[in-house]
This record gives sequence, C-alpha cells and structure tokens, in this order.
Amino acid sequence: MRFFSLRALFLLGFVVAMPVLALPPVARWMDELLYGAAPADLGRPPVAASQAAPPLLAERVVPAVYDEASPATAPRGLDSPPAPPALAPVPAFAPVAPPAEPATLSPETRIDERVIARLQQVRQRLEELGAEYVMAETVDGGARYRFHCQMLVDERSRFTKQFEATSFDPIAAADQVLREVERWRSAARDAAVRTQ
Repeated sequence: MRFFSLRALFLLGFVVAMPVLALPPVARWMDELLYGAAPADLGRPPVAASQAAPPLLAERVVPAVYDEASPATAPRGLDSPPAPPALAPVPAFAPVAPPAEPATLSPETRIDERVIARLQQVRQRLEELGAEYVMAETVDGGARYRFHCQMLVDERSRFTKQFEATSFDPIAAADQVLREVERWRSAARDAAVRTQ
C-alpha cells in the first residue's frame, strides 16, 4: 500500500510542478539560479557608435579598364606564360549493334495441335507428381514462352516450390520444367529411403 501512495504522490507532484515551472517568473528565477544573472543590456537595441571613434582604414579602389587587352590576346613575350596544350580530339566509336539472337532457336514457333497435346501431357504428369499450379504464357511481346509450375513440397503441407523455364519453344520450356521436377522428386524419395 505504501508503494502506491509514493507513486501517487510522485505523479501528483509531477502534474503540479511542471506547469508551475513553465510560468515565466519561475522560469526566469530558475535560469538565474542555474546560469547566473542576465546581462543588464539584454533586450535593448545597440548603442550608436560615437563619432570620436577612429575611422576604418580603406584603400583606394581603381575601377577596371575595359579597353585593355586580355592576357589571352596579349602578344607573347619572354615574360608571358606558355599557351595551354591543345585538347585531344573526340574519339570516334563504332555504332552499337544489338546482340544477335542464337540461330538454333526460332522465335516464330507456331502453336498447333501437336504442341497443345504435348503441353497437356506435361501438365498431366506434373499434376501426378503433385503440381498445385501449372501455367504456360508468352513473354517479351510474344517472342518467348514461359512455363511455370508450383509443386507441393509434401502431401501433408501447403508449402510449394517454384519451377520455371523460358524458351522460344513452348515444348522445350515445359520439358525442362518436367525434368527438373522429376529430378527433385527422385532426390526427395532417395533421401526419405536413406533416413528410414
């Protein structure tokens, strides 16, 4: 009980003391106590300097003459500095050529019944292996194909692993993903057999 009364007393003192300390006369008194008395001329405008003060020294400034020759156009004599070296000419670079596409890949693969049938076979095999999501799409403005799938990591969990490949040929991209998934599943099976 005593703890609560000390705590309440401290909070009450804080609530009362802080506004009192913020009052201007109390704040001035605290400043004098901490920092000493303020200078007597604090807050007054500065006094004008008396006329008897010695004048500042100034030198006579001669304005520039505009009809004089500049050092760059003046005739060179023995005392004049040497001319700066000439700038190097701008190098001539060959124009930048875009990189050539590999000749083995054809960007104009046609989607026909054979391609669709093979993609369906790959999708069916991936679903047998545990695919949760399979997608084939065009990328790069339709020049390339992207094959993507999400495989369930385990039958008991909802975690997935991503597999994807891009190619100019949709069947090549799908087959690459299928090979990677089959390798991944066989490695997981082998690891499970070793731990048993």
